[in-house]
Amino acid sequence: MEVKRCDGHPGSESSPSRTSTEIRFWSKIQKQGNCWLWTAASVRGYGRFFYEGKVWVAHRWAYEHFVGPVPDGLDLDHLCRNRGCVNPAHLEPVTRRENLRRGHDSRPCCPQGHPRTPENTYERKDRPGSHCRVCHREKKNEARRKQRQEHGHRLY
Repeated sequence: MEVKRCDGHPGSESSPSRTSTEIRFWSKIQKQGNCWLWTAASVRGYGRFFYEGKVWVAHRWAYEHFVGPVPDGLDLDHLCRNRGCVNPAHLEPVTRRENLRRGHDSRPCCPQGHPRTPENTYERKDRPGSHCRVCHREKKNEARRKQRQEHGHRLY
């Protein structure tokens, strides 16, 4: 990915050629390692940036400003897995399905706390990401228990 030179990024000298929008953008960023963390308004961890009369997701504004337009039908995936990062080098345009799969698979455990290991996960063609075998087994067992209860208490 080719990224335009980002003069004015946190820690560099101010550039007289920067626009007021860029100055405002850079004032809301704090560098942490290679990530550029958004420190202003955010929703669910994603930065918000007001530009040309509309509210942008900050990482999308950064990508479009420094790299170019996001291809139609694609989302920007945070390769660093940090929603607050607006570094365009950490963003990759991917399909929604791929973005969901990557985010889902990057978690060490399922929502119930079972470890996400190759032995304990499986793939489904109709849903992105890996799924927990323990949770699947527990759901099936609970459904069987309910079915037995219902049939055991029926009067014929």
